[in-house]
Amino acid sequence: VKHDKRNIRHQQESRPSGFRHGGRAGHRSAQNRGVRCFNGDRRKSDIENKLDVDFRQYKVLGACNPPLAHKALQKEPLIGLLLPCNVVVFEEDDGTITASAVDPKEMFKVVTNPELGNVAEMVSAKLEKAIAAF
Repeated sequence: VKHDKRNIRHQQESRPSGFRHGGRAGHRSAQNRGVRCFNGDRRKSDIENKLDVDFRQYKVLGACNPPLAHKALQKEPLIGLLLPCNVVVFEEDDGTITASAVDPKEMFKVVTNPELGNVAEMVSAKLEKAIAAF
């Protein structure tokens, strides 16, 4: 878990790789670790098309472990506002691919329900392994 300059606790992994190859491999590896990633927004094309500007390769993916999501929703229905976990995958200026997600333990604090503690721990562990796979 890292803190960025805005003090957002997040899990991050960076490695040299092609954007497309890294993303596909990351999807498969994350799924092997119990986290399903599905295609979300392609921010690059949205920004480039709507604003007519050049932008780096950038995707926002949804990441979910349905059994843990179900467990969390049983304990706190409002946790659905934070689901699925977002994972950003983007290309740095030097070509390095970075995958990052906000630490679920921090995210779940938004909903003040102590029953979510161990679920957040389990989600965090799975997401950390998934991020490391990208």
